[in-house]
Amino acid sequence: MNDSNRKHFERIIERCESRIANVDRMMVKFAADVTENPAHAFEWADSKMEAAAEHKVASIIKAMAESAIEKDWEPSDLNRQIRDQALQQNKYMNKSTSQCSNFMANAAGAAWIQAMDRFDGLAAFGDQ
Repeated sequence: MNDSNRKHFERIIERCESRIANVDRMMVKFAADVTENPAHAFEWADSKMEAAAEHKVASIIKAMAESAIEKDWEPSDLNRQIRDQALQQNKYMNKSTSQCSNFMANAAGAAWIQAMDRFDGLAAFGDQ
């Protein structure tokens, strides 16, 4: 693997780790809020659910980038994997009787689309 590709994937891994850590901190605060006033915390939980979906997507993309280094992929290979996952997530959206499950499925679909948009043109979470 050339040095440029390795650095590209390492940058993606770092950004994913940063997002995961940010969401972890948010969830610790949310857990404290739930303990203090559950009804109020859940009235405003939509952003926490969206963040949880971003956490899931960032974790998967991090694993993909780590695999990309091992498999000697080109950045375009990772972009294609992310695009395929985004399309798959949104094409076969789960419809449940649970409103929370549906909200999480929609949030995950949106997180995948955002990731796909960020990676188009070899962008890595905002790097152009």
